[in-house]
Amino acid sequence: MDTKQKYIGITIGPIYKTLAMADKTREIWGGSYLFSWLCKELIKGIIDPSTGIDENQILLPSPDSVNATTPGVGLYPDHIILKANDGDYNKVLKVIIDKKLALTKEIFKSIGSYKAFDNYACLFKDEVTDKGRLSAAESFLNKYFQVYSLEVDEDDLKLKDEDDKPLGVVKCINFYLDHLELRTSIAGFDPDPLKVFLRGINHSFLIKEAFNGFDHFPSLPEISIAEIRFIKEENIYPYRVDYDQITGLSLEKAKKDERENTLFEKYKKEGESKTTFFDFEEDDLIKQLFSIDEVDEHLRTYHKYIAIIYADGDRMGKVIGSLKNEADIKAFSNDLISFAMKANELIAGTRFTKGYKSDWGYGGAPVYIGGDDLVFFAPVANRVEKNGEQKFQTVFHLVADLDNLFESIFNKKENNVFVKYSSLKPDERPCMTYGISFTYSKHPLKEAFELSRNLMYEVKEDTYKSRNRLTFRVQKHSGQWFGGVIDKNSRRTFNTILDLLDAQNKNALLLKQNKAETFINSISKKITQYHAAITACAESTDPDQPKVGIEALFDNIFNEPIHDLFRSYLNEIRDLLIQMLVDYPAGITAAKDKKSRITEVINTLHGILRFIHFIRDNEFRN
Repeated sequence: MDTKQKYIGITIGPIYKTLAMADKTREIWGGSYLFSWLCKELIKGIIDPSTGIDENQILLPSPDSVNATTPGVGLYPDHIILKANDGDYNKVLKVIIDKKLALTKEIFKSIGSYKAFDNYACLFKDEVTDKGRLSAAESFLNKYFQVYSLEVDEDDLKLKDEDDKPLGVVKCINFYLDHLELRTSIAGFDPDPLKVFLRGINHSFLIKEAFNGFDHFPSLPEISIAEIRFIKEENIYPYRVDYDQITGLSLEKAKKDERENTLFEKYKKEGESKTTFFDFEEDDLIKQLFSIDEVDEHLRTYHKYIAIIYADGDRMGKVIGSLKNEADIKAFSNDLISFAMKANELIAGTRFTKGYKSDWGYGGAPVYIGGDDLVFFAPVANRVEKNGEQKFQTVFHLVADLDNLFESIFNKKENNVFVKYSSLKPDERPCMTYGISFTYSKHPLKEAFELSRNLMYEVKEDTYKSRNRLTFRVQKHSGQWFGGVIDKNSRRTFNTILDLLDAQNKNALLLKQNKAETFINSISKKITQYHAAITACAESTDPDQPKVGIEALFDNIFNEPIHDLFRSYLNEIRDLLIQMLVDYPAGITAAKDKKSRITEVINTLHGILRFIHFIRDNEFRN
């Protein structure tokens, strides 16, 4: 009798291919949430009483919140792992078939409701439904969702890493699932039903399932200029009503409005069939938001830019490899879902999940938060309510909050001892890496989204092999860009950067518009000009030389009247450079790598200075 423990692995896709077809924020959210929803539905179907499979058999992801309503964001990954008994695999296969068919029918049901206000949906009806191609379209969509599964037993889980250590249950199954995902996808279908579905995602069943009282996923202008909603003057919010009225015009409400409905009819005229009401709405929002009475004095350049953040947990493979038994796996699974739900509240508050319109968190709009993976849109800066006090914060402050949350869950300490995953060495502890792109709101969203993803992978695979880093790039509407790499392993350095970005920094308050631009540009140019001298200070074998040398250099090159006006702030920047030069190249022994890292430090400081100017600039002021 075979008594070997069996396991079932399931993988869901194609996620990246689906996201690649998205043109709007709502489409990116919809493409991501679609697969999270499918994962959740598969788990619900697997643990349904009719299957006889107990929820305790689910190892990853945690099924504890599978019945939670209105999550606001996709919380479930593309892999499912469960313990299996004899006969379970056939039951799982049936669940997969049933859930894929159910998803296909829900999608076509939603598309049917779109045709009232989307020309492309009308075209789809003409081309597919009226011409009898519906069954072919449904067949295509059912095949498009690639849900692969496998059953393995203990003999299949004896893979080892490069150090000849067992990979463990989760890593072995993930390895097999990753190879299943390499199967060739099917050919396309025109017009693509999934593209039609994503275009009108605000009217789909997913919006109703995900959001509590919030009827659409925010557009780029809603997110980028969210700060004006929180501007407070004499304990009132003067622009909140206007902001809410403008952005609260969901398509359904706008359709009923006489003025908007007239415009809608205009966009349906023959010869303009490819222009939709959806496209008009987003362009019009920008004009309306920037035309609110008396908001002009508060507008800044960054209000026409959007931050797209891609984050990923580093060394999570080490964590998974340290899991010794099923209890450890489930505890880890619970940690992942706990982090995801709390991160969601930091980013977006509870306005999506509970309908609390006064609780926006940072004011971001999450696309996906599956455990240690985060993808979200956010305003470049916002005014955030914390402990009854309003503070100006940038995306970098949000990153610090997310890191603190991550540490409290995965690296929790008691009496200075790690209480979880205690077998891990210090350089094996998990951390977070971020890629952040800041792009002009009219920049092609596909490119901006791809840029943040590439930035995140770029910093994970850099020459230095260090983790816990953040890379950012501001892509200006002029085509120029600036950015850098921030090493978060030095928390004192990261905190100094946050302080420099703080609008309430007593020294930063001296930076009035015209003088600030001259001051910051002067520092940037000087640092670039004296690159070689800074490198020489940093490469010195004298441990005191970076500090002594940089201080002397700054005294020598920043000796003009403009510099005296901002001397205290200049000293903060000088001290930041010293900290980065001391902390960032630490542990690098190869001279070539150290020189490259020093160059990276100087370029990053230049990027930080440009960013300080960026959040203070008002070139778009009306």
